[in-house]
Amino acid sequence: DPATPVHEEKDVASAETGSIAAHLMEHTDEILARWADLVKEEPWFSLPAEHRNSNLADVVNALVHASLVSPGSYDADTAAVIAGATHGHTRRMQEIPETLIPIEFHLLRQALWRFLNDTLSPSDSTYSAILMIDRSITLTLNAAMWGYYREEIEAHDGWATAVAAAAAA
Repeated sequence: DPATPVHEEKDVASAETGSIAAHLMEHTDEILARWADLVKEEPWFSLPAEHRNSNLADVVNALVHASLVSPGSYDADTAAVIAGATHGHTRRMQEIPETLIPIEFHLLRQALWRFLNDTLSPSDSTYSAILMIDRSITLTLNAAMWGYYREEIEAHDGWATAVAAAAAA
């Protein structure tokens, strides 16, 4: 039956994706260390070390969960939106210009890619994982920008409405 090998390949890919997700979540500190090294190369980012990472560990774990563990799950996407929004709100409280948030996420994407490339053998599953992570990075970046303007959003349609709309997108 020609459908059987395809189904088996899908199960193997799913198992590999789960393994990649576990690998990323087990090494969040190393990924953030790589991110910090990339940030050190940027002269604009001079936050004290104790404030530098903000809640980025939560962001990494939420975006990995939303992209690789439970892709398409409203609850996982909501958790990623909340983690991203919390990061954006924290950056505003730290008086970091909003224009630096996309750069932060760009560097986070680089840190994730480099970590995967340096620690796993190239494969279709690794490439697919990177593409899936990209979607969640975009989701969390958008949420961070919304979180940056949380007070203004609360004054209009309400924060819960904005989170629900972002997670459903």
